[in-house]
Amino acid sequence: MPVESENPYAPPAAATAPDGLPGCWTIQGDYLVVRENAILPPVDLHGRGAGGPLTPLVLRLPVPMGGRGAAVIVLAVAAIVGFLSLVPGGDGPFGMPMAVVAGMLLFPLFQRGAKIREAPAFLWAHASVPALRARVHRSRWRGWLAGLSTLLLIAFLMMAFAGKRQLAESIGSGSIDGFTTAASAGGLAIAGYLGAALWSALDTGWRCTKARDGWLWIKGIGPAGLAELARWSAEAPRPPVRRKVFKFRLQRLTMSEWRAINGFRPGAWWQTLLMLSRKPEGQEHLAFHWSERKWLEPAQGDPELVAAWQRDTEGTPLADWRMTHAERIDSPTGCVRSEEIVFLSPDGRHAAMSMLARVATGKGLLEDRRETAFRSWTENGRILATGNRRVSGPLPAEMELEVRDGSPWELARWHLERVSGRPLVAVDAAGLRRREEQEMQRRHEVLEDAGIYGPLEEMELAGDWA
Repeated sequence: MPVESENPYAPPAAATAPDGLPGCWTIQGDYLVVRENAILPPVDLHGRGAGGPLTPLVLRLPVPMGGRGAAVIVLAVAAIVGFLSLVPGGDGPFGMPMAVVAGMLLFPLFQRGAKIREAPAFLWAHASVPALRARVHRSRWRGWLAGLSTLLLIAFLMMAFAGKRQLAESIGSGSIDGFTTAASAGGLAIAGYLGAALWSALDTGWRCTKARDGWLWIKGIGPAGLAELARWSAEAPRPPVRRKVFKFRLQRLTMSEWRAINGFRPGAWWQTLLMLSRKPEGQEHLAFHWSERKWLEPAQGDPELVAAWQRDTEGTPLADWRMTHAERIDSPTGCVRSEEIVFLSPDGRHAAMSMLARVATGKGLLEDRRETAFRSWTENGRILATGNRRVSGPLPAEMELEVRDGSPWELARWHLERVSGRPLVAVDAAGLRRREEQEMQRRHEVLEDAGIYGPLEEMELAGDWA
């Protein structure tokens, strides 16, 4: 997180850019010069025509050391050379490892003495979902390439060391097949590592090339993104607003609830274990109250979520259900966005919700499994719910939830069968929204009583862009 003396959720302070222009950022050639910890408008930082919906993300940018850093590196190298030349036995087999250890110990001391910044810089922005998804795919391909290179290197070492007698015999007999095989494996391993390193160097994404007096010089933003940011640069910082937040105490969840959340995803379990190993305050995430969500017109719904629903329901009775509205809520940390689209059956007795959460950073995008849920309401106040994902924590007493796997139409058929014969209430679009709000409020009250949600409070945060 940013340095503790600053509030990462606060709106950017009014500032003057280096060239004297008002605002929190300006464009200089192909650089974005921006105030550290600024919150940028909804502009695609990819800026190369990837299209698709935007999602908020947090950029964690390493800050270059500059001239002082170069001086520190020279001092560390000089310490290693001095160790090798002055210490007895420095030119022996253990001299270099000992010198490297000495340099590693001295480097932080030189770094602190020169007051070189170690902490990264943070920036809150937006990027195209397809562009972030493509970045994740490229990173995975580089990982596969590095993994294959590692296997080849292990094969080379096994043939070069464990089978060196066979290699010598094959060379002495004039047959160099074994040697050629080992050399080929070693050469392919080196080529794979170099290829992955070169690919990673060329696929740098957004990077900070200079930092001075609280300003960052960011490179890697596409031309369309720079042009749009230039149009926004004269805008004044958004006035702060008071918003309702609470702390989600993840350590209060049971292991069965974690199993429902993570499923069979090893990466999600690893992140969960890392989180649970922290101190209690590190296991609490700040979240917005449900009343802070945006209620959107159907045309403003997430296009990917809408397209997936249309694809999955084509040729089924669900295709005739009417989309009444969309919903969106972000996290105060600025890297999580939850999207939802809501449909109403022709008779108004059933509702369907399709939901998706995205977590975005400068390294890529983590998309949660798309969730589908159905709701019906009885005349005596019961909420009949069917979905493909178990919710966290206890449920309100009036809620009956069934969890099943399957396509939207399979879930719908199961839901319609289980609610048949129950006295259901028909609602219109306005009534559906009221029912949703009542359910979210009851869920919040139950989770707060269970200690999973902390008390509601108000925090001054940056307002929305127009």
